[in-house]
Amino acid sequence: LGAVAVSEGSSSWSRICLASRMPCADHASCDSCLEPGDSSEGCFWCHASGTCEMASIGTEPFGECEDPSYARGMCACAHHTSCGSCAVATNPACVWIGPAELRGSVEYTNNFFFTSFATRQSMSSLSVRAGGCHPGWGFGAFGLVQNATLFNGGMGHLSVQTELVPDEYFWAQCSLPNEGSALLMMGAIAAAAAVLSALMGAIFPQRPKRAISELPLI
Repeated sequence: LGAVAVSEGSSSWSRICLASRMPCADHASCDSCLEPGDSSEGCFWCHASGTCEMASIGTEPFGECEDPSYARGMCACAHHTSCGSCAVATNPACVWIGPAELRGSVEYTNNFFFTSFATRQSMSSLSVRAGGCHPGWGFGAFGLVQNATLFNGGMGHLSVQTELVPDEYFWAQCSLPNEGSALLMMGAIAAAAAVLSALMGAIFPQRPKRAISELPLI
């Protein structure tokens, strides 16, 4: 048997569940943590710690984790744990999120000592020091809005929806925030194309076309 922490407001208690269910901590990667199935029910991936953790049924389902991912499709860049490894030219599909705000709402039902009560309310906004490495491109990150049902069974019901609102993000480098890097790259490409066009024009000048009246008569 194993104990699962469940919280409601300022009070907390433990509930006994079957140990045949794989604990979240046994998932060593984001992919296995968020893989659908009984072994990952209630699990979320914490980018900051690089660990798979179990959500709590209550108003603070992710505990002290500032940058949780709990919906599939969020793991492609999760193995990068710093801007230096995430926001580089070799990772054009990854974006590093800097300071951000995590907003959300939670709906849950606790089944405790044969009683059940449902609650739906907003989560307290959380200031995030760094939102981690997310899928994205030069004009923003993908998957900043997540929603999923983490528990739905004997332990109770827990549905969560969150939105990560970045103050800034970095793509392909860690100095110029937001879309600045993409715009700079687009400008460089446009300038290079103009230079190449001028160079080709100088090497292969076009001969002026002759008017029909200037063509020799046969």
